[in-house]
Amino acid sequence: MTLWDIFITSVKIGFLSYGGGNTTIVLFHREYVEKRKLIDDETFSHMIGPSIFVPGPSGLNIAYATGLEVHGIAGAIVSMLGVMLPPLLIVIPLWLFLKKTSEIPALSGLKLALKVVGGTMALYAALVILERILAEKTKVKIASLIYGIGIITLLALGVNLILVVLLSIILAPLMGIFVDT
Repeated sequence: MTLWDIFITSVKIGFLSYGGGNTTIVLFHREYVEKRKLIDDETFSHMIGPSIFVPGPSGLNIAYATGLEVHGIAGAIVSMLGVMLPPLLIVIPLWLFLKKTSEIPALSGLKLALKVVGGTMALYAALVILERILAEKTKVKIASLIYGIGIITLLALGVNLILVVLLSIILAPLMGIFVDT
């Protein structure tokens, strides 16, 4: 796969990834694992966690990781630029339009529709990722469920998000001790 192919593929994904990072992850998986078979499913699964966990938009992070895996640093940069281009071309004019028309009642439905579509796309992407987790061995499912419930509980109790992230960094390797992968 050439750098130009990576760029064009990333631009295509950028145009289709409504709803943000989770949608982008699903589209990169479909393109690089299922369709082109350039990355195996296990490798891609290992790329998802860091892409979501590290600072920055997860869609951009998975673009970087995928480009890096396929074509090194140059592939990572080209992939990131490609996935960023469509939102830049769409979001700036859309935001300016919505800002100028915010007082027009007929367009309030458009704003609501955009929220609903974005939320639906994010939910679909989350379900695809959850499906991949559930395909893992039983111990992985149980450990992931307990870990997820713990994080949600901490957040619900009002524990600072940064503290939850730091606890996750510390506790995630411990989860590996109890999981047979």
